[in-house]
Amino acid sequence: MAISKSAVRKSAYHRQPMSTINDGVKTMWYTQRNIDENARKYVRLHPEDKQYVFNTLQRFLADFSQLQFIKPELCRMFYESRTECGPMGKEYQKITGSKYNSINSLVAGLLSNYYRNPDVDFTQKQLKQIEYLFTVIVGCYLIDPFAFRLGYTKNGVQNEMPLEVKFRSA
Repeated sequence: MAISKSAVRKSAYHRQPMSTINDGVKTMWYTQRNIDENARKYVRLHPEDKQYVFNTLQRFLADFSQLQFIKPELCRMFYESRTECGPMGKEYQKITGSKYNSINSLVAGLLSNYYRNPDVDFTQKQLKQIEYLFTVIVGCYLIDPFAFRLGYTKNGVQNEMPLEVKFRSA
């Protein structure tokens, strides 16, 4: 009796280690996905790890949007093109004259892709960019916890500090 492709995928997925947290770093394990779409290598994360990435990006974008009005001088750097944020889509390169994303455009692009298609997965190339984003995000919350509402409490529950993220292949 042959095993279905979905059963093979599910069993391989369940052998993938769960994420671990050590010294403020959340290590997330991924496996390769066999999808041939323009030769991109997609990865599969545990759903809760993927959700942590998107929740943290959304939280950062909301805090940043509020902060850019309160402290515009601090926020200018988030709009600068950076090689660490990866290349912009070719259609946007023509419009902006820039080759690389800014921190803001990378966060917005990742969230936009997710909201258009919640089943979206990251490419292997995006993992380094996401690690960079989380280093920046953690740094922002450390530099100005008040501005990023880290100390904010509601109903006695205090906001938690975001964790840095590292990805490892299972």
